[in-house]
Amino acid sequence: LDPARPYRMPDLGLDAAQAKAITAYLASLASRKGTDTAPPAADPAALERGRQIWSKDCASCHRLGDSPATAPSQQQGPDLSNAAARYD
Repeated sequence: LDPARPYRMPDLGLDAAQAKAITAYLASLASRKGTDTAPPAADPAALERGRQIWSKDCASCHRLGDSPATAPSQQQGPDLSNAAARYD
């Protein structure tokens, strides 16, 4: 654990399709510096499902660019704006 963030992410009980939808949603927002690789194309319905799950289950603890997290600061997770860059 990161000493600055002593809380673990809770188990949200997402199934594989929900996790894939959130991943597609985050990838669609990402700017991947230093690569010509575009985020994978995703079905618009899957992106909307990902956005809805994000709004309901993730946004309170994680920032996404200019959208602030609302959880107490000691319970906030990292900003996920650049999450796609972690996979390069």
